[in-house]
Amino acid sequence: MSNEPFVSVIITNYNYEVFLPRAVNSVFEQDYPQMELIVVDDGSTDNSVEYLRSLGDKIKLVLKSNGGPASALNAGFVASQGEIICFLDADDCYLPGKIDTVVSILKQYPNAEWCFHALQVEDMQGKVLRRTPPYFGKPVNFRWRLRIGLRVPPAGPTTGLCFQRGLLERILPLPEIRAVGLDDNFLKISAQFLAKGVYEERILAIQYVHGNNLHTNRPDRFPGQAYRHVFTSYWLRRRYPTLKWWTALSFAKGLAFVDRFGVSGKNSLESYRREYWETISLPEKILVSIFYRIYHFKRPWNP
Repeated sequence: MSNEPFVSVIITNYNYEVFLPRAVNSVFEQDYPQMELIVVDDGSTDNSVEYLRSLGDKIKLVLKSNGGPASALNAGFVASQGEIICFLDADDCYLPGKIDTVVSILKQYPNAEWCFHALQVEDMQGKVLRRTPPYFGKPVNFRWRLRIGLRVPPAGPTTGLCFQRGLLERILPLPEIRAVGLDDNFLKISAQFLAKGVYEERILAIQYVHGNNLHTNRPDRFPGQAYRHVFTSYWLRRRYPTLKWWTALSFAKGLAFVDRFGVSGKNSLESYRREYWETISLPEKILVSIFYRIYHFKRPWNP
């Protein structure tokens, strides 16, 4: 096994002490020996840190002041050593064999730099609610679609995202927006724009719905998603100027839903809106204006 790639699993946690042991144990129970577990605690005020310290050298613990999900992911990656990086939200868990399966997939497709797999969504009583995408499994190349502004098939949440280290080095650090937090679309779209990858239809983890989720199944999720969509599109446009057509459509969608839902914090958004508008070309402005009007009357979306 010494020739197998070393894998880093990064858990980010903020006040999820009740769920954290389940997530940690699901990593300990993996049968892949060449791995490390890094847990980033983002300034929790519950008993999370006490539990994590009790694990001793079984984990690599990163403690930091509260800065939001993007800052926690950045800190976890800096502490990691793996050739393959897998993320895990503290309120989710891996299924047995997840790491071994991901390693096998990336070995089978050596040109793939990322693997996004499906998750099963359950409530706290174990009732299966649905599955998240991907809904098909095969190597994919969406780079050309994104360059001309076309949509790509949806991918699942952060727990289902795995990357080759070299690709994450090109993507990270994530912009750290304390008040909002970037949508995980920043990771997914960046990866799909920069490299080939694999959509894996097998369910390799469980996402739990428990009423305190940051986004999932919240009745008020659409305003928050709209706000994050604007910031994510803005930063993707800055990071990758040739992604301009996709970000123009995405930015228009975010603005339309921010205005439609009367999202609070519009003053802080205005500087982003103004800077984006001042730095894009006339064709981009026309595209944003047209699709803003279209999206303003569409039903909410659930990215």
